[in-house]
Amino acid sequence: YLTVERGADIARLGEMAAKLAPDMAEAHRMLALGYHLSLRLDEVAAEYKRTLELDPTSKVSRGSLADLYRASGKSEEALALYNEQLAVDPKDRASRTGKVISLFDLDRPDEANRELEAALSDEPRNLALLTGGSYWLAAHNSYEKAADLAQKAVAIEPRYTWAQIAFARSLVGMKRPIEAERSMRYAQKYGKFPTMTYELASVLSSMGLYEEAADVLRESFTIK
Repeated sequence: YLTVERGADIARLGEMAAKLAPDMAEAHRMLALGYHLSLRLDEVAAEYKRTLELDPTSKVSRGSLADLYRASGKSEEALALYNEQLAVDPKDRASRTGKVISLFDLDRPDEANRELEAALSDEPRNLALLTGGSYWLAAHNSYEKAADLAQKAVAIEPRYTWAQIAFARSLVGMKRPIEAERSMRYAQKYGKFPTMTYELASVLSSMGLYEEAADVLRESFTIK
């Protein structure tokens, strides 16, 4: 069920397992994954916390809880968990990425940039950090730096749609919409989901191609 992302079924089995073995960390971790896929976010956090109480060494649960905190705007809590994980494993790629983004979210740009440069110096091919950093910077109008990171990300893996999205966003911000459209059209070969159509429509709209943008949006959205 986890492999095919059937959240409700994962949660159902996780709940059964947790009833049978309430002190089994893995049961609560599976339950958290089921809730996560079902977007039952408050329950997710509770189950990840319970997993960590039962198994404080659970790297996956600590990282998942940190990501959940960061996504819900609890950047201080997220940063604390990323630091905990980095104390155990200073080279943990996901935690280094999360720490950088959390520092940016907390409006601590000097620290964030130092951590970013240090992490990329140690591992220049950290795709998640390059993409996540670019996405954050593009969303906060630092287009040139965002483009630099995104370009490195797509050079590593051009099929990674989120890297192409970040690249397109930064290119639009730099008034280079034709290149941004090219990036999004390329990304469409490897992914089709609502965010993709929205981002392509945004690029087309920035070029004044409103009718084309509306046609693209209709592939994923309806308006009542």
